[in-house]
Amino acid sequence: MEEIAGFEDRLAGLKKRGDHLVQGCSDRVQSRLRQQVQAHHQGTRDSYSAICSTAQRVYLSLDHELQRHVSLQDTLLQCQTWLTSVSEEPEPPAHPPLSLEEALQQVQYCLP
Repeated sequence: MEEIAGFEDRLAGLKKRGDHLVQGCSDRVQSRLRQQVQAHHQGTRDSYSAICSTAQRVYLSLDHELQRHVSLQDTLLQCQTWLTSVSEEPEPPAHPPLSLEEALQQVQYCLP
């Protein structure tokens, strides 16, 4: 981005050098050269503007992807923490599950 920012200064310097070179020519040649230089200068400025716009979009896209990556890393870390807190295999129940009849008998036994 710093190189792009310094482009304006280099472009202004080139324009000054071009103006100095053109001063030694006849009026007719100066006029024609100035028109050509102006056209090239405008084309270069348009290209520079397009480059800046593209660089800004790339920067925003990279920033978005970086935020997404950080979020995914956080989620992964949370998952890893959860997985280490869970035992590898669930323990089987101490007693086998009751059948419906056995459950009803226990409920009836508890009722007065």
